[in-house]
Amino acid sequence: MKYLLFTLIFLTLLILQSCTIAPTYNNNWNNNNCSSLPYFTPDTKSYSNCTQIISSSGKSYSCNQKEGKYIGQLKNAQYHGKGQYIFKNGASFDGTFKNGDKWCGIEKSAISNSFYLYKDGVVSSDEAGVDWGTVAAAVVIAGAAYAIAESSSGSGGSSSSSKNSVNCSYTYNYTEYTIKNPNGWGECPSYHSYEVPQMCSIYSYESPKCDTGKACGNSCISKYDTCHVGKGSACNENYRTYP
Repeated sequence: MKYLLFTLIFLTLLILQSCTIAPTYNNNWNNNNCSSLPYFTPDTKSYSNCTQIISSSGKSYSCNQKEGKYIGQLKNAQYHGKGQYIFKNGASFDGTFKNGDKWCGIEKSAISNSFYLYKDGVVSSDEAGVDWGTVAAAVVIAGAAYAIAESSSGSGGSSSSSKNSVNCSYTYNYTEYTIKNPNGWGECPSYHSYEVPQMCSIYSYESPKCDTGKACGNSCISKYDTCHVGKGSACNENYRTYP
């Protein structure tokens, strides 16, 4: 049983060390992850849906949009330079925009632990919390150690092993899921590869454009439903899609 005790301690340490923390956007993060924008002259004229903000660093804008509010610099009436976008559902993006698109920064969900990293216009997703891939590997080790302990405790030194199924449990978007792995000892599936459907823009060619619900694959679903498909040909007008 000493093998089992050692493995349980090892598993606990892995869980504690495998927590992902959502990063915070600042100048240091920007300098380490993205290339800087070429020099530009920010807009200073007035726009009907924007209020000018004057500070020691110059003029910026607070612009009300259909899906939320943008606070930051403009160039030729487009989001350009440092800025923040706050969606009506509570999600937010902090970082740098380039010609109307998110260029460098961090977008955080308001309804889950998901966050999205933008590095030179390329987006990747992650989730704050336990890295279930690491935990699953530790569960496999624990199962192997338990089998060794059981085998060594048998009479006459005979060895025997049994192949037990692994139940993978995780919580995503306030919902707990349990998946039974029929192959016995093995890794639990990773859900970090989920590609979030994009928000529509004036340059979007995606179809359909989901204005009353949210995008899910090639169609629109209710904003209250869970999307298991991920990115497709549809895009979001108002609500950011999270699984």
